[in-house]
Amino acid sequence: IIDKEKYYNEKKIAENISNIISDDYEVMTWKEILPELDQMITADNVGGLIMAFILYVIVCFGMFGTVLMMTEERKYEFGVLLSIGMSKIKLYLIILLETIMLSSIGVIIGIILTRPISLYFNKNPIHMDSFGEGLSDAMGEFGFDPIIPFSINWDIPISHAIFIFCVSILISIYPAIRIFSLNPIKSMKQ
Repeated sequence: IIDKEKYYNEKKIAENISNIISDDYEVMTWKEILPELDQMITADNVGGLIMAFILYVIVCFGMFGTVLMMTEERKYEFGVLLSIGMSKIKLYLIILLETIMLSSIGVIIGIILTRPISLYFNKNPIHMDSFGEGLSDAMGEFGFDPIIPFSINWDIPISHAIFIFCVSILISIYPAIRIFSLNPIKSMKQ
């Protein structure tokens, strides 16, 4: 078994090994030995990306709805602030800061709530035997233990947090458009 962390090109490793050993042996990569497993992994990755996309769309609409209501309900307040001399840029920066703080609080609470669950299921993985013997046998045929441990890598929550921050900055464009086109007198009449 060759450590994938040290060597990344499996084809090159297989070629080097076949040059070293005799022609009586055939050297194959795991993708050549188990093409079904490679297809299953690819399908699982695509399914995960589709699910992440759907969840991101839901989160984006939720965040946009919050910012939309926050902006529309405070038109009178914005009109008062603009009429007493606050610049539109400062007002936009306040809204941007509120949006970033709102998303930061959500990310922090999400990590605090999900981290213990991930740690628990990393130490106590889900056993596939509870879903029926056929599933654990199928996993065993591919050389896997019939368990599903959770990942505790920090790159997962950090990458999601970065995405949420980028989305919150993009969503704050809507209040900027509303603020820069706001007429203080009309907004205080409504």
